[in-house]
Amino acid sequence: MATFVQTANKWWLGEFDLSADFHTVVLQAGADLVSDTVYGDTWASVAGGLQTVRLEGEGYWQSTVDSRLYATIGVADTVVSIGPVDGSETSPAFFTLLTTGEYSPVGGTVGDMAAFRVSGEGRGVELVRGQIFINRTAVVASSNSGTGVPLGAVSATQSVYASIHALTVTGGTLDVTVESDDNSGMTSSTTQITFTQVTAVGSEFLSTAGAITDDYWRVDFTVGGGGSFDFVVCVGIR
Repeated sequence: MATFVQTANKWWLGEFDLSADFHTVVLQAGADLVSDTVYGDTWASVAGGLQTVRLEGEGYWQSTVDSRLYATIGVADTVVSIGPVDGSETSPAFFTLLTTGEYSPVGGTVGDMAAFRVSGEGRGVELVRGQIFINRTAVVASSNSGTGVPLGAVSATQSVYASIHALTVTGGTLDVTVESDDNSGMTSSTTQITFTQVTAVGSEFLSTAGAITDDYWRVDFTVGGGGSFDFVVCVGIR
C-alpha cells in the first residue's frame, strides 16, 4: 500500500465508534529493554523484555463522548480496534484489550475549543495486526465477508485473533464465526472462532491457538429474529 494522508482513521472502543470524535490517535507497540551487560563488554547491551502497547487520543469535548470515556476509566479488558487507513473491509487493523488509565476531560486555554485527552495501556494481551473483515451497517440478512482472505497459516506458536464491535442492535440475534480453509472459495471451511451471540451492543476479543494449516479466512454471520445490526469484525494472526 502506498503512503497516504490521515483523513479517515477509525477508532472503535467497546460498543462505540469514536472515529469522528478524535483528531489525534497514537498507537505505540514496544518492548522493555533490559540490560544484560556483563564484565568484559565494551558497549552497553540490552535484551528485549516484556512487550507493551499504549494508545493515546485527543479530541474536542462533547457530552456524549465524555460519558463514554469516563465510564472506561480503570476498566480492564476494553476491546479496542484501530483502522489506520479508512475502515474499509480488507484494510489494515490493529486490535487488543486495553485499560484506560487517564482521561483528561478539560484542556486548552480561553478562546480555544474545549479539548480532552485519553490514554490506555495493554493488560497482558497481544497487539494484533490484521485486517477489517466486516464493517457494515443495517445488516438484516445472513451473509459472509466474501472470498477467503489469504492471511496465512497459524503455526504451533501462534494464534488467530478476532475482535467484534456490535455498535447498533435493533432486535433479533446475530451469530458470528471466523472460518478457515485451504482455498479462497471456502468450499470446506472449518469454524475456528465463535463469538457470543449478539443480542445487544457490546464487544468481544477471542483467539484460537495454532497449529492451523489452512491459510484462507472468512467471517460468516447469521441474522435471526428480524434484527438489524451495525458491526465490525477484525481478524489477525500473531
